[in-house]
Amino acid sequence: MFFRDVYGHDELKHQLIDAVKSGRIPHAQLFCGPEGVGKLPLALAYAQYVSCENKGENDSCGQCPSCKKYAMLAHPDLHFVFPIIQKKPAGSDEYCMEHLDGWREMFATSPYFNLDKWVEEEFSSVATKQPVIYNCEGNELIRKLQMKACESEYKVVVIWHPELMGAECSNRVLKSIEEPVGKTLFLLVSDKPDDILPTIQSRTQRVVMHALPEKVLADAIRTKNSNADDNQIQYAARLSKGSIIAAFELLDDGANTFLDTFIRLMRKAYVSDLDDLINLSNELAKLSRKKQISFLQYCQHMIRENFILNVGNTSLNYMTNDENAFSSKFARFINEKNVWQLVEELSKAEFHIERNGMSKIIFYDLALKVMALLKK
Repeated sequence: MFFRDVYGHDELKHQLIDAVKSGRIPHAQLFCGPEGVGKLPLALAYAQYVSCENKGENDSCGQCPSCKKYAMLAHPDLHFVFPIIQKKPAGSDEYCMEHLDGWREMFATSPYFNLDKWVEEEFSSVATKQPVIYNCEGNELIRKLQMKACESEYKVVVIWHPELMGAECSNRVLKSIEEPVGKTLFLLVSDKPDDILPTIQSRTQRVVMHALPEKVLADAIRTKNSNADDNQIQYAARLSKGSIIAAFELLDDGANTFLDTFIRLMRKAYVSDLDDLINLSNELAKLSRKKQISFLQYCQHMIRENFILNVGNTSLNYMTNDENAFSSKFARFINEKNVWQLVEELSKAEFHIERNGMSKIIFYDLALKVMALLKK
């Protein structure tokens, strides 16, 4: 992975490169920030630069044996720890290494992926279970780090989603960070750094990454799909809230994926069609948790856009032609008496879905509240 292949974060790239050039490489670093901003790609570009045998001014060379092995995530001094879902019988140990081929294939397809995508691709048969980093991984990591580096000056350990480590594994990792063997570089990559064991947090230097600007997202979308029109690109860049992953998904799925469902929810709620609202709640409950959350986020976006349209700030509106066609008549129902409550109820529903609440009840309760609020 090259620095040039990581979208945005130019200032952070320069800081990381300067640290390597000056020989000031913290042995434990925590790459943290929102999902989809490129934490894992940046961490691996940094690891490749550290290990490169012929470093350039602003990037690794890509030609030395180390870079070629990093390109395949197959360097003998590069170790991964990431969440898995156990497929073996209960009581058997299962390790990340057993899923390393799938991990490499996922990264080769696109270095921008999230935990849901990883589970969907690698563990589809057991995807209803929660992925974790099992306790046995801690002992395996200690075993690997006891060995000398094979080719590079540094042994590099990339821990993806360390917040999902079990207590015993966390303590093993803590011991490894506190008492590193030789030159070992720990790169932790987390969406939720505050959920990591506090003693691990205190022993790592944070590399904080922020949501990407719309221009960077738009450029990334154009790179991925040169045939996308400007309206699609700008819409996806704005709605994705700084996430490359969300921007790519919007482009792949189409901007209006949830429009028909949103229209149905609003219309049936307004006329108090309880039977169809029950049917709609049941249909939404059958979607994956990820799609349920995406739908609720889309609804919040549409409520805000309709309020802006209703108060006359059309220059601030950002909707597709189909969304505008519906909103031109619907916007008058979203006003200062109900807009904040509608967004709040949608946000609460998203919160409960994220925490594995009973989705059928959550969506029907939401529909009843929307029904009442639209009459304001």
